Amino acid sequence: MDDAEKIKIAGVKPMHVQAPPGAVPMAVADLQNDDERYWMQLTDTVWSRPLVINAHNGGWIECFRLARPGLINRHRHTTPAFVYCIEGTCGYLEHDWVLGPGGVLYEPVGETHTFCCFSEGGVKAIAVMFGPLTLVDENGNDVATIGALEVLGKYQAHCESVGLGKKFAESLIR
Repeated sequence: MDDAEKIKIAGVKPMHVQAPPGAVPMAVADLQNDDERYWMQLTDTVWSRPLVINAHNGGWIECFRLARPGLINRHRHTTPAFVYCIEGTCGYLEHDWVLGPGGVLYEPVGETHTFCCFSEGGVKAIAVMFGPLTLVDENGNDVATIGALEVLGKYQAHCESVGLGKKFAESLIR
């Protein structure tokens, strides 16, 4: 859509207000017309596409997907997290609800849960983490902690391996 069409629809012209010093640029991702190289495989069944990496507070925003039903991971958060389901169904084995397309989930601090995909067609969702998450084993024991810098390091290596280069991963830092 060109600028003239946007202005016609909105009925107003754009503001050209200078951002304050130190402000970071917006991050925009087109998840419908996606390059497969943007997706980093995390496990046999889970892929992640980082959208924003906040190197200051340890949080990040990612789109994740599974192609079939199964375990996403077992984890807990030290800061809140949000999940927005785009396609398919997912949820926690420890709860009696299922999150479907258009559903929003708030994950509180400290709750440990087993996150799974339930739909035959897989699941695609956006997750917003405000800080690190801790992966746990089947008994709730800590296995690994993942924060923004770990995500950045893994994504830099992935981007190098698929020909996007480290700079592509670094362009997501906000």
